[in-house]
Amino acid sequence: MNSFFSWLSNYTDASILETDAILYPSANLKALKKESKFVIEKGKDIFFSLVTEFKPSLIILHGKKTVDHAIDIFVSRGLISPNTIDIEQSIEEMEQHAPLLEFNYSNGKTGVIMACRHFLYYERKGDSFEPFRRKVLEILKRDLFHLLK
Repeated sequence: MNSFFSWLSNYTDASILETDAILYPSANLKALKKESKFVIEKGKDIFFSLVTEFKPSLIILHGKKTVDHAIDIFVSRGLISPNTIDIEQSIEEMEQHAPLLEFNYSNGKTGVIMACRHFLYYERKGDSFEPFRRKVLEILKRDLFHLLK
């Protein structure tokens, strides 16, 4: 993830917020599943609060489980409508068809959701992520163009 952020910082000075869809420290997904429903729901509430407070223009979800959790959070809390995205497709398909969707925050600001393979697979240079990175830059340039109008 640090390699991706380092690459991204060469192309934008935009603020970057990095967080998990379920904000609860656990060693791994298996350990997280053992937590009480209350803890999991509280983490989802915190994540949603962060998104709606900062209203990021671009949300990059990395990894299929992250996509599943984040989309569930956004749908259940009314940020996006159900069935606006086919979450049954593979993460590779989501990455190839990026962006997944655009939506509007309550103040009318537009947000874009993109998904990619887990950054664990990014490696040092991220060469296999090059097509995805080009799409990220397209979105950032498009948003900057709209801000300058």
